[in-house]
Amino acid sequence: MPQPGEPSYTELVYEVMMSARQPLTLQEVFDEVNRRRPVTTRDPKATIRNALAQGRQLVSIGEGRYGYLPHLLVGSLLRLPLQEENPANHPLIFLDEVRHALWPSFFENRKRSVREPVQVRLPNGDGVALCLTFLSRGVWGTPMPEGLRRYLVENRAASGDSLLIRVGEGETGRFEAWFEPHWKRDGAAEAKRNRELADAAHGILRRNPAHEVPVWDLIIAMLARGLYRSDVPPDPLEAVLRADPRFVHTGL
Repeated sequence: MPQPGEPSYTELVYEVMMSARQPLTLQEVFDEVNRRRPVTTRDPKATIRNALAQGRQLVSIGEGRYGYLPHLLVGSLLRLPLQEENPANHPLIFLDEVRHALWPSFFENRKRSVREPVQVRLPNGDGVALCLTFLSRGVWGTPMPEGLRRYLVENRAASGDSLLIRVGEGETGRFEAWFEPHWKRDGAAEAKRNRELADAAHGILRRNPAHEVPVWDLIIAMLARGLYRSDVPPDPLEAVLRADPRFVHTGL
C-alpha cells in the first residue's frame, strides 16, 4: 500500500505512459514504475499489467506494446458527415471516431475524464470551441458554434458534404477542421481506405477471443494503431463494417 502522500501504482503507470513519447513494453513500464517506487506486491508484474488493463487511455497496440491514447491520436484525420439539408443550422453530431479523437478520456473515471470544450482552427483563421454535449440516448454532439456556422454557410454546405478534422496535440486541444464538398471526394481513394480499415478491423477481431466487440472499443484500438493517420479520411467505421460481409452488426 502507498504511504500517505505517495502515488498509487496505477497513478505511477499513468505518469510513466503520459511522459513517454513512444509506446512501451510491459517490461519498460515496469522498470520505470519500479524506478519511481519499488513494486512490492505479491506479483509485481501482474500489478502493473492490471493497471495497464484498467486504464482506458492506456491502450495495447499489439506486439506487447502499450501507448497513451492522446499521444497515439496525433496525425489522425477523421470524417464527420453533414447529414442535415442545412447543416449550419443544426447541432454537429459526433461519430464515435470523432468523439474519441477530441475527448480521448471519454470512458475514464471522473478523476481522469476531461470533457472541457476543445479549440478547433478553421482555414479562415477563426478558432471555434466544440463542446461535448449529451443530445439523446447514445448521441453526443455540440451546438453549432457561430464561427463554424458562418464558415459552413459561406461554403454552401449541404447534406452529403463533410467536415474533416485533423488531430494535433490532443492533450492541448490543437485541432484543425475544414469543409469538403461531396463532389470533391476521390471515390477510388476512399474505397481503398475503407478496405484498409475493414481489413485492419478484421485482423483485430480475429485476434480477439470475444464474439462481440462494441464498435467504440474497436475504434479506439484502430485509432491507437495509427489507422486513421492518412491524407484520405475513410468513411465512418460503422458504415464501413456494415458494407462488408465479414462483419455482423449486433446492435453495438
